Amino acid sequence: MQFSNYAGLPGMVIALGSLLGSCAAPEPNPVLQAADEKLNQLVAEINPLPSLSVALVHEGEVVFLNAYGFANLEDSVMATPETLYYLASVTKPFMATVAARLDQQGRIKLEALLSDYEPYASLDSAHLYAEVTVEDLLTHTSGLRNDALTFRESGSGEKNPEVFSYLLNQGTTVAEDGKEYDYDNLGYNLYSRILEAELGQTWQEVLQTQLLDPLALTQTSSSASAPSTQGMAEAIPYIPFPVDAPSPSPLRKRDNTMHSAGGMFASAHDLSKWLLANLEAGDLLDEALLPKVHTPRYPADSNPFHKIAADEIALGWRVGQYEGQRVLHHSGSFAGAYAHISLMPDQQAGVVVLTNEFFTGLKVGYPIEEQLYRYVLGLPAFDSTFDASIASLKKELAEMGAGLMAQREAIAARPFQLSQPLEAYEGTFTNDLYGTLKVTPEDGSLRFQMGNITTLATGYPHDDVVRVELTPLSGELIQFQLENDQPQRLRAKGVWFEKTSS
Repeated sequence: MQFSNYAGLPGMVIALGSLLGSCAAPEPNPVLQAADEKLNQLVAEINPLPSLSVALVHEGEVVFLNAYGFANLEDSVMATPETLYYLASVTKPFMATVAARLDQQGRIKLEALLSDYEPYASLDSAHLYAEVTVEDLLTHTSGLRNDALTFRESGSGEKNPEVFSYLLNQGTTVAEDGKEYDYDNLGYNLYSRILEAELGQTWQEVLQTQLLDPLALTQTSSSASAPSTQGMAEAIPYIPFPVDAPSPSPLRKRDNTMHSAGGMFASAHDLSKWLLANLEAGDLLDEALLPKVHTPRYPADSNPFHKIAADEIALGWRVGQYEGQRVLHHSGSFAGAYAHISLMPDQQAGVVVLTNEFFTGLKVGYPIEEQLYRYVLGLPAFDSTFDASIASLKKELAEMGAGLMAQREAIAARPFQLSQPLEAYEGTFTNDLYGTLKVTPEDGSLRFQMGNITTLATGYPHDDVVRVELTPLSGELIQFQLENDQPQRLRAKGVWFEKTSS
């Protein structure tokens, strides 16, 4: 049985049985009917949550698959289970499974050292990578850091082979605490370089041939341009400002920022198929491979936002407990996107939650997941307790929204304390690791651009310092340093950028 809510009409039942076959639909389950109605109401009443897609798989079937709200507010396009959402770090379980398959095929071994593979074997800084294994990369235990590389991969998009070679040689450092667990995108970004050097394929090509094509995941893409060019419905990312009318995020994913640690779009429909493939061994993900991916390897820091503990790390998955049951899960977030998938293997169950607004999505995603697992375990679910938690959440979000509005107004009211006319600050500033930062006067302010990222500055109560949001709703400061009353360098991302042109 599969519930569907394609047009905001709760309780519509379609006789699909599951994604694996068709059968006559049994009587609707009252708990899942209640879930449908309550989630429909939740999206209608909670601002700023444009849309929500939810799926539950159980015992080999998709038993709940619904979408609520708007994928596109401006054009009044409703979300459906086939709508594609940006997955962000939910990409990692896919890429870790790719790695397990390549290990199984003897092509790139998980236990091998990076120095066994290009490009690391030939780097001038090869010693930095000599004690790190492929598995270390995929379990966040490499001890390596390279913030400039991950920033270019996920944010600015300023990258090419020459830049990567320089960053690998000059930008990588080793953590003082060594190979301890520390969540980061870097390991997966470094793994993609091995795929290119050793297999002659991009990570997207390897993902497509190893997983997406064999599993027939036709509503999944590792290209940011594919949804629009191939006629797929995409959930537009929104930020919660103004609170009563969310606006499209000014930072959107492009093809040059679709990276191996966070570079996929998918629908709830396709993610249901992905969870089913992870819950029952088959020809592709077989009895030898699934334990390799799902077995915990190292202790990990728990996620404070999640009721389900995450105190261990497997290959691409966090591992915790809920009501005595082992749960594997992973979340992903970016400006205007929140995604969460999880598995409860011993109950043959899994959950998908997708939204196109991060802050609210984070708040509603975990309670929904918990209720669905309570249903699987035969515990009370989607009852008055859930109603009370949502009422509390609505109050919390209203207070958060009021606080955000007040904060935004205060930030906008700050005057600039620039010692020179705006035109004096115009120019291109360069840092070898982080790339270029272009500054231009605009509408009584300064516009900053780093590759794909563009933002207008606001004032700050310090001479020649401005506030910018290179990531929407996340502020950071940029400091200009002047010589002879002319800005010659600026400090951003914790490093100095030298002026290279006016």
